[in-house]
Amino acid sequence: MKRPLPPKQVNLRRLDLDGLPQPVAEEHPEWLHVHRRAWDLAHRHIRHRPGLAAPWHMDEACMPDRLWQWDTCFMALYTSYANDLFPGIESLDNFYSWQRKDGFIGMTYFTRNGKLVYGERCNPPLFAWVEWEYFLRTGDDSRFRRVLPHLVRYFDWLKANRRRGPIHRPHEEKSPDLHLKQGGLYWETCCGAAGCDNSPRATHLTWSGGEIAWVDYTCQQALAARCLAQIAARTGNSRLAARFEGEHRAIARLVNHWMWCPKSAFYHDIYLDGNWLSVKTTAGFWPLLSGVATPERAALLAGHLLNPNEFWRDHPVPTLSADDPNYDPGGKYWLGGVWAPVNCTIVMGLARHGFGQVAHLIARRHLDRMAEIEKTITPHTLWECYAPDRREPGTDKNGKDYSKKDFCGWTALGATSLFYENVLGIQPDVPERKISWDLRLTERHGFQKYPFAGKWISLLADRRASPDAPARVTVTSPVAFTLTLRNGDRVAMVEVQPDRERCVTV
Repeated sequence: MKRPLPPKQVNLRRLDLDGLPQPVAEEHPEWLHVHRRAWDLAHRHIRHRPGLAAPWHMDEACMPDRLWQWDTCFMALYTSYANDLFPGIESLDNFYSWQRKDGFIGMTYFTRNGKLVYGERCNPPLFAWVEWEYFLRTGDDSRFRRVLPHLVRYFDWLKANRRRGPIHRPHEEKSPDLHLKQGGLYWETCCGAAGCDNSPRATHLTWSGGEIAWVDYTCQQALAARCLAQIAARTGNSRLAARFEGEHRAIARLVNHWMWCPKSAFYHDIYLDGNWLSVKTTAGFWPLLSGVATPERAALLAGHLLNPNEFWRDHPVPTLSADDPNYDPGGKYWLGGVWAPVNCTIVMGLARHGFGQVAHLIARRHLDRMAEIEKTITPHTLWECYAPDRREPGTDKNGKDYSKKDFCGWTALGATSLFYENVLGIQPDVPERKISWDLRLTERHGFQKYPFAGKWISLLADRRASPDAPARVTVTSPVAFTLTLRNGDRVAMVEVQPDRERCVTV
């Protein structure tokens, strides 16, 4: 089930700095400091347990005797940038090995025996998305044929066991197209299983999900369908690809019909009688990444993210809108806390809908606050979550104590993936041998060493006077690729040839 790591790459005493990306941000040494800190902390959470499908794996920095499904997925995202040093994608193989014959994969497992910790609870179904993102960042599709059956069985188990229905608003005529026999929207057992423990969406006192359909879980299943279609197409299985393209379209139609509220201009969870839950949480932004939101509705969601009375706070993005009576300025976990996986999915969703500037603003503010808090708060580290209205770590569910420290874990996302892709602005597509670079910074920035197609390349932009000024970029690469440069409305495409320095002004 695993790709063995060479002995030098499992040295837990010392992190091999030569194997890490080397970003450049000349006027922001604090970004580079917290970037290094994130990789150092992540390195501390490499674990080895003989007998597992992936003996070398990433620990989520919460409880060392167990593995959590969606934490592991997010760690696999950023570790793909240092794939030779961190067993990120391999960690997913442990969950595939624990999959039941009926397709079920649980939220959390004990590593010592592979037994479920929380029974029939699932986590957000992100495996297919992470496998696809890993492929885009590395060009490695060698896992697809092996993992695809696991991913399909998991999707089918959720479809058979986690759909809600029927839903019908009394004042509306039933539509055969939208009113599926078993219901087409998805539910979770509780907020904890959905990953948002104390969010005011559904009570913890029931395992039925509070008789609601969940917008995030439904969109996560849509995202899984879209990525399964892409993986199936890559393996040459056109019939399976067509099936999952249809699954995505069907879920998207249902979400847009039932879960979009025209009055609030927002996607909400919904009761089974057709009434919306009025609470606005970051669950309502999952239609962006999943490809469910229409262009018009994506623009409205971007507006919510820039509204200081809702989600544009001193440290964005709070998981609960600031105009909610349950909102806590210190975070109180999911009553306003700022969480790395949430920011990651929102920022990626915005960028894919063409709102790159909004994505940049959120990612940059998040990185600024992470760096400031690492410097000013003792211990000097990265935290499980952050306060939206105070420059300090987010509080735990009791509203008094700070959340967990040294949480890398998924918190490294802000200082790695989001830093690379949305602050520095570099997006890879290794299979197509393409890189897209949105030039938004004015300082000298880029990478001395950037991993691409198994090699290190250099991408550097010179300092310039203003964001409107032309940007001069220098590229050196041992492999050929197409570089697309964007500087405001100006676009340049460059065919980079191996071992030839290219200088381009755009």
